Amino acid sequence: MSESKKLYVLNVVVSLISPVRLAGEDRIKDILEIDKIPATMRALLAQEVIDRKILNPLAAIKKRVRETLLKYGTREPLLGWVVDPDRVSDLTTDLQRHQADFEQAKQDLMACYAQSCAQHIEALRQACLEEGMAQIEVFLDVIRGSQPTEGYLRSQLQYRYLEPRAIELHEQEFEIVQEGLFGQAIADIARRAEEAQKALRASTRVKALDEIEAKLRGLAYLDGRFGAIARQVDRLVGELPVNLPNNEWDTRSEWALTGALDQLADRQRLIRRIEQEEVLFDMQVDTVDPVLPTPDPAATPVVELFPETRPEPATPLSKPAVPETVSSSDVYVVDTAAW
Repeated sequence: MSESKKLYVLNVVVSLISPVRLAGEDRIKDILEIDKIPATMRALLAQEVIDRKILNPLAAIKKRVRETLLKYGTREPLLGWVVDPDRVSDLTTDLQRHQADFEQAKQDLMACYAQSCAQHIEALRQACLEEGMAQIEVFLDVIRGSQPTEGYLRSQLQYRYLEPRAIELHEQEFEIVQEGLFGQAIADIARRAEEAQKALRASTRVKALDEIEAKLRGLAYLDGRFGAIARQVDRLVGELPVNLPNNEWDTRSEWALTGALDQLADRQRLIRRIEQEEVLFDMQVDTVDPVLPTPDPAATPVVELFPETRPEPATPLSKPAVPETVSSSDVYVVDTAAW
């Protein structure tokens, strides 16, 4: 029997419903005298039977849950979320907080659900009247009959999770999971780096690097490559002026931060360089030149720093040369701090 290895996993399920239903399916089957509607026709019956906006608070919580899980680990298709064993307590606290928020949002939704359904029907009625539609009430009865009941809604909107726990895998199984997790984790941090690239503030982009470093450090017990990337991210962040206001960062630091995010966002290049044990980030190398906006000649005055040298007109020897008076309008001050 090969040696077994441990890893820590958990599963989280946040269940919502779709506001779209197949409205009037039974009636259509009766009219056509068929038992089943062909799959190619089912989309024709799809209709938003409730206002989707009432689900937005729950959908936002579901998104926050996923963002939390991505900070602590990476999802493996067979096992669920593989997480950092040293941060299990913090992860559980976050999951419990999200669950409390979910239950409160669900309670708020249920309290106004009947009124929301009625308002949705009324909005459809007004839209049909404006279109001059005939048999509006027949149409609305079909929609009303397709709206989920409160009991169904209560049973479907669920937040469930299993506590993080250690499981053991045989060595061959572990190697399969290990390789799959590496590729998935690289994809996760690439997406996070791409998100951070859109941020204007240096502090926001540094925060993304901190999250990536913590995620990789937490997975290092599974694969040494995670730890190698985490150490290099940590070293780079340590060299950045993270305590300075954003407007006081020097160009070299800005370029190093930009280059690091560019490296992390490029999955194939990142994998290749880490496997070749290359330096990923440095304050001197791997920077990306910023793309400067093209100046508008019509809006930008041309300052001739080195005007063409022209011969001075000849001055009679009997008269000494008198220096030309310089007007203040002829003096250009170049503010290098704005470059």
